[in-house]
Amino acid sequence: MAERMDPKLNVQDSLAQLWRDRINLPAQQAAKDAFDLKVELLRYQVSEGLSEIANLQDALGKSNERISELIALQRDTARTLSENETSGSIERPQSAETDRLEAQMSEVLAERDSFAAAITGYDADQAAARERIHRLEAQIVDTLVERDSLAASIASRDAELAAARQRIQMLETVLTSALRRPYWPVGEYVKRRLAMIVSGVLKPFSKRHYQRLRNSAKKRDPRRFLSNRDGTVGFAVPLQHPQDYQEQTRNIIARYFPPDFREPAPPLHILLGSGPLVRNQLKKGQRSRAVRQLGRPSFSIITPFFAHLDFFSHCAESVGNLLISGEIDFEWIIVNDDPSVPDRELLRRLPASIQSRTRVISDGKNHGITRALDRGIRSAGKMWAVLLDCDDLLEPNALAVLSESAIANPHCRYFTSLMSDIDESGKVLRKRMPGGDVEDLFEKGMIAGHLVAFRRDLYEELGGFDKRHSGVQDYDFALRVAAQEPITRIDNHLYRYRWHAKTQSISRLDRQARLADAVRTTFLRETLELSIPPSGRSPLPEAPSVFCVIRTQGHRMELLAAAIASVQNQAFPVTPCIVVHGDDEAVQFVRRHLPQTGFGAGSVQSPIVLHAPRTDLKRGYPCNVALEYLRAHADQFDLLCFLDDDDHILPSFAERLVLSMRLRGSDIAYGLSNALPKSGEPFPQHKLMPWVSILAANFIAFNSFIARVDAVLESGAAFRTDMHYLEDHHFLVQLIGAGLRASPLPEVVAEYRLLGDGNSDDKKHMEHFEFCRSAVNSLAASVAKGLRPEFFWDDVLCFPSEDRDAFGEWEIVHLRKACSLINPRGAFRD
Repeated sequence: MAERMDPKLNVQDSLAQLWRDRINLPAQQAAKDAFDLKVELLRYQVSEGLSEIANLQDALGKSNERISELIALQRDTARTLSENETSGSIERPQSAETDRLEAQMSEVLAERDSFAAAITGYDADQAAARERIHRLEAQIVDTLVERDSLAASIASRDAELAAARQRIQMLETVLTSALRRPYWPVGEYVKRRLAMIVSGVLKPFSKRHYQRLRNSAKKRDPRRFLSNRDGTVGFAVPLQHPQDYQEQTRNIIARYFPPDFREPAPPLHILLGSGPLVRNQLKKGQRSRAVRQLGRPSFSIITPFFAHLDFFSHCAESVGNLLISGEIDFEWIIVNDDPSVPDRELLRRLPASIQSRTRVISDGKNHGITRALDRGIRSAGKMWAVLLDCDDLLEPNALAVLSESAIANPHCRYFTSLMSDIDESGKVLRKRMPGGDVEDLFEKGMIAGHLVAFRRDLYEELGGFDKRHSGVQDYDFALRVAAQEPITRIDNHLYRYRWHAKTQSISRLDRQARLADAVRTTFLRETLELSIPPSGRSPLPEAPSVFCVIRTQGHRMELLAAAIASVQNQAFPVTPCIVVHGDDEAVQFVRRHLPQTGFGAGSVQSPIVLHAPRTDLKRGYPCNVALEYLRAHADQFDLLCFLDDDDHILPSFAERLVLSMRLRGSDIAYGLSNALPKSGEPFPQHKLMPWVSILAANFIAFNSFIARVDAVLESGAAFRTDMHYLEDHHFLVQLIGAGLRASPLPEVVAEYRLLGDGNSDDKKHMEHFEFCRSAVNSLAASVAKGLRPEFFWDDVLCFPSEDRDAFGEWEIVHLRKACSLINPRGAFRD
């Protein structure tokens, strides 16, 4: 083992030894598995032995009981004989009976002795088995120790080999560059010396140009590419293998996140391409409006304090270390938002070097993170505000690097940097890589935070943090900044973010995700100016009257009765309109067999029976007959819904859908509908989708929506009478083409039976079905041209994605198809 750990072995020997060690691992594992199997077999044998011993002990107990009975019987017999001899009244029993009893007792005693001997033997076998088990377990422990030692040795060799490969790679890069361009080192040396000379000449005249030349010279210093320390390679920016970074990320998740943690699914609008759309809008609108800053920057560090008193001491120490980088003009404002911690306790934990620079603001109340930050920023007296959480740390050079960046970019008013992840003890867990370009802020989340530094005039100009987005107020602010001017990222790790059990990032995962998406939604609406004007229609009355169209051919009266019964159970006044698609005899048959009870009282009006006599027309014809009646009596009804005679609506149908319409101010409300197979449990055949998806595919069952009568009649929509399939889809496409807005309800409101082939993949008339589908697609392409892209995005943003499971691939395809129909070029129309 000592030979394997020798660090002086060369790379080839190390690889060979590593290979030999890894070859031994399967053998070690196989031996361990064999030992485990032997132990299990021995334990099984011991278990069987214990069971047999228990059985023998039971038999021995029974034998003892039998012996006791025989002894008692013998005593009774002897006592009887003695009494008989004394009285002389009974003759002495025959000796044969006594001999038989004595023989039986001898047999029982012999059997007991046999049982006792067997038990003794099994006890000895059990002791031997236990001793063997202990011996094998000791061997297994020794094997595991040796295996762990071998694995540790392999891990150590892996680390050494990785460092060696990294150094070799660096040397190859440097040597290859030098061999290809032998003049390069000389040229770099000359440029560096010239930069140093010119910087010395310019120093009395321009400190800024002097500093820039000094920085340029440092960048050309070849010593920064090499290090004299063993096992490390001193790159200017530390290299980190992507696999190592991913492993560090997985370790953080395993250590601090719940076991069932799953990365939240992107919001629906992100899946549909809102990210590139916003990115293009930001690039168009980013024009720096900042006044050039004068003089050297000064900083106010703002720290809201709550609960993390132990971590606060380390935070204060990191602020004190800022003085190491030289004289920086800064102050520290601590906003004590924890009523349980007195101000003097915070002041007591400050280093002496920064006590004169520190102020504690408190009113003894808890106001929340947003109000605390706002109070601290508005109390600041310096040019720049730097945000620092009370459980995090600043690097000693943070303000120095910020100052240089602010001088080099005088028109930039918002800086961010990279950060390091640390644990409770301050150990570095990971140095974060850039999460993407700052322009991807909308799509990838808060990648412009930690460290955050902005000018106070920018904060005042944008109105500060939005209190509606407390918890993600920095994300909202960064998006608003990016909408008007560029954000600059400093590619240095200037901030240390602490992970612990009470970190907000993990204590409220779901809430943080919802808040971030709310910020995106608000920002998307404002950036794209998604203001859909209201329809101008009057509000619905408190108890709207519903006109319920039920189409039938009179062949299923028992199902029609069930459909009418479901209408009778609604919370609002409902008038069933039964349209009979058939001859006069069918109409009369339906009239005779209609239910006669439940009408005219409460919320159910007497049914209206209409005749649709043209049997040469298809399924849409009876619906048009009902629409013509409705047009003539529009002043009597507020809402419209449809049923087939084999459908029924749930008792909450009208109440829940009307509530959804009121909340959204929509013209239509739709919900889910269960399919009822001939056998088995009901199941939802379609999932809820945004209303605009109706342009690409139908997901709204014929019986699961309700619409305003005035909106439907104004649209002029009617059913196709030459379509046996998809006539309801065609009707809905007409409604969306007329600009009607719809609100989804993530609840089951109706049910339909799977009797015909309308809801089946196998159509009886496939050629006619293709004709119907072509007609719907043609209409969708036509009406989509009249819809603005704002209509699409407004509908997507209003959809309650959190109330359903993740969208499937085909659902996203349908939505993208609808988007492309409305906006083929992918850009907003003027």
